[in-house]
Amino acid sequence: MHAQYIVLLSTISGILAIYPYFDTQDFIYNVPKVFRISITLDKLLEYYEKKPSKDPEWYISLGIARGNP
Repeated sequence: MHAQYIVLLSTISGILAIYPYFDTQDFIYNVPKVFRISITLDKLLEYYEKKPSKDPEWYISLGIARGNP
């Protein structure tokens, strides 16, 4: 009998501990920010890809930033 209460209490406490991380309003407000940041980073990468450089590590780092190692 006590085991059922312990399981119930641990389940409820786990849900209450995780809930603030999955708040809907926080998700709605943060997704556009992440999208704007990714657009800005894409524009910066395009700019720096057009900029000539004599350093080969420059192009390696740009490739890594694009996801092409």
